[in-house]
Amino acid sequence: MRIAHFFHALDPAEGGTFRVMMNMAISTAEMGHDVEVWALSIPDPEAEDVRRLKEAVRVVHHPGPAGRLSRAGVERFSGDFERIDLLHLHTLWRPLSWHASRLAKLAGVRTILTMHGMLMEHPMSISRLKKRLYLPLIGKRTLGNVDVVQMLNSEESRQSRLVGVDFPY
Repeated sequence: MRIAHFFHALDPAEGGTFRVMMNMAISTAEMGHDVEVWALSIPDPEAEDVRRLKEAVRVVHHPGPAGRLSRAGVERFSGDFERIDLLHLHTLWRPLSWHASRLAKLAGVRTILTMHGMLMEHPMSISRLKKRLYLPLIGKRTLGNVDVVQMLNSEESRQSRLVGVDFPY
């Protein structure tokens, strides 16, 4: 299978979500799948984790202004969908995920979104108002575009229902 993981910035400072995405991409490639990682930003191309990722998978860098997808970037990424069977998203809280999920749907590419605990109580308490506004305006559009939402456990699923997101979506 040809899989692209889409992550806004290949930056180890992003913490756990970056590392989980990196390990998923590398492990999937080791299983024999053709794996790419698409990113808008690579702040330190020589960082150890970034080098390790580049050694294992194809990294596609489409720089955009301030980590946003430019018109030219949209056109470049649109062409990239022809090379993949599955798009794997790793964040809900960026309009970029909505945009990528919409482009994938238009291209007939199946999409999975791993939530990484984003809808659980503690992460939802950080920038609470912003997330409460974003979720119904853009977040639910992203969820409506994806084919599969991956929760890490039943508690994550239970807590997502508390903020008004019930699965399957």
